[in-house]
Amino acid sequence: MLARVSSRRICIPAAQDETVTVELLWPDSYLVLARDKIKFKAVHPYVKNLLGNLTFGLSREGESLRVLDPQNKIIDRVDYASVAPWPETAGGTGYTIELMDVSRDNNRGENWRAVSLFGTPGTRRE
Repeated sequence: MLARVSSRRICIPAAQDETVTVELLWPDSYLVLARDKIKFKAVHPYVKNLLGNLTFGLSREGESLRVLDPQNKIIDRVDYASVAPWPETAGGTGYTIELMDVSRDNNRGENWRAVSLFGTPGTRRE
């Protein structure tokens, strides 16, 4: 899930040079990216802010994710992993990881926690 705290246009580069382009994501809003929209909706039928049927997925072992502006400048970046200090509970078990505080550095594993089975996409957990 992508949470947005600015109103600039963003692009999300994906694996193998694929990119998801989002024209505008308002502050305090969320966008959920799903590889298979039908499978995702079977588990999370009420999520409205969904972009689905993507040709890529996210690695369980970790990878680098970037959010770019229209000039391809990096707005945000996270290099996540499946080993400490990142939550190890989530690695392929169905649990998701969630950023605990959007005002802190999201590239630090200590700022993430493993949450409920299948997560709470499209909402902020308190």
